[in-house]
Amino acid sequence: MDNSQNSRRLPSLKALRALEAIHLTGSVTGAAQQLNVSHSAISHQVRILEDWSPTPLFSRNGRTTILTEAGRSLATTTHRAFDEVRHEVDRLPLRQVNPVTLATLPLLATEIILPQIYTLTKNEPDIRLHVSLTLSDRPTSPTPDLETLFLRRSTVLANDIILFAGDAIPACAPALIKQTGLTAEDLIAVGPYIHDEDLRMWPAWFEQHRPEIQGGLVDEPSNILLEGSLLINTAVSEGLGVGFVRRALVKNKLASGELVACTDAAIDLDWVYVLRIAADRTPDPKVERVVSWLKNICS
Repeated sequence: MDNSQNSRRLPSLKALRALEAIHLTGSVTGAAQQLNVSHSAISHQVRILEDWSPTPLFSRNGRTTILTEAGRSLATTTHRAFDEVRHEVDRLPLRQVNPVTLATLPLLATEIILPQIYTLTKNEPDIRLHVSLTLSDRPTSPTPDLETLFLRRSTVLANDIILFAGDAIPACAPALIKQTGLTAEDLIAVGPYIHDEDLRMWPAWFEQHRPEIQGGLVDEPSNILLEGSLLINTAVSEGLGVGFVRRALVKNKLASGELVACTDAAIDLDWVYVLRIAADRTPDPKVERVVSWLKNICS
């Protein structure tokens, strides 16, 4: 494919900026105001996009121009891409101080890393650590020096470092026991249940440990659906219901009585939390020192 064909595959940045602005504001007029240009300038970019795309991106209702489904799809992708660029521009000053970058799961950040980060700043004063949050089912961009992941043991790579087990048990708050007058074990049978967003954990647990109860979950009226262990732990701690906690991450709360284990019967015995080091950062001594610190506080 020659250069002219390659350039044909993408419209100009001006046209994409206009498309994004129309998507965000809902109109050509709103896009012009957002970009501080004339209405005709945005209309010109719309015509460029219409000439470029074999699929209609816009439709018209009188004098109103709106996005088609294809237009919304391209605009959404464009918005995400521009947001990545804007975010990286905002982080350019951070790159200048050359930190070790760690993308971590939220619950590890709140329960282990932040409570212990003073030990790193005290013992390694020359290391700047940049901590960001990631979710286990979403890629992190740009690739961090270090990343904590929640994986099945079968998917752990040879160079990954296993930090601890990821098994989960049902737990509740003392306030829920007091409110209902039931024991923690009794609450397993009646709820209210706190679910992960893919509704996987309770059916899996009942199938393994209490198959006679599983059928009742379908009609359970007070389901709470949450994304990620941090939100689930918070909801359990607030007494909103019975939910699954990762035993290794809440052992202090279980020991202190802040959380109550409903049973020791666990699921996800084949899941682990791991630390992954970017291949091109392995020889860096500062990265190695942060790795050593993370292994120590997670042990």
